[in-house]
Amino acid sequence: MILAILIPARLNGTQKSFALVILVGSATAIGWEINRRNAKKHTLAATVSPSMPSIKDSRIYIQAKPSELTSIYQGRTELQANKLAAPYIGKWMKVAGKIHDISTPGGRVLVALVDVPDRDFNGVIFLYFSRELWLERLEILSHGHPITAEGKVTGLAFPGISLEDCELIENV
Repeated sequence: MILAILIPARLNGTQKSFALVILVGSATAIGWEINRRNAKKHTLAATVSPSMPSIKDSRIYIQAKPSELTSIYQGRTELQANKLAAPYIGKWMKVAGKIHDISTPGGRVLVALVDVPDRDFNGVIFLYFSRELWLERLEILSHGHPITAEGKVTGLAFPGISLEDCELIENV
């Protein structure tokens, strides 16, 4: 019925078929364009939505002091302590201290952090940074230079802590 309104009766069979193809093709193209624009709006809204958390926002931070974490290993076997330490692995931790050494093993930058402001902690915190992102900033720092960084806990033992994917927050 709609076709009868849109395609005039004075057209012959071939002309009507051609007009039908043009009409259906145009409607399809218009439908695709509307879908494309709607999809683009939804994609854009999903990527710039202020309510969508960033990767950094989804991090879970440990509020324990370094001495509290390493004390898990005191007086226990490694198997016992690993079970107690498991909830902390993969969580993020903010640390401050003084640089003892900086090296570049295995394509990463390793900073050995000492003199952490936790009087019960006498160990070393090993901070692993991405070489591409952090080498230029870290290579100019000296032994004893104070820094603050954060990283993901990948290892706990007595007397040390290992953090990966580290980011320099402050270098005083």
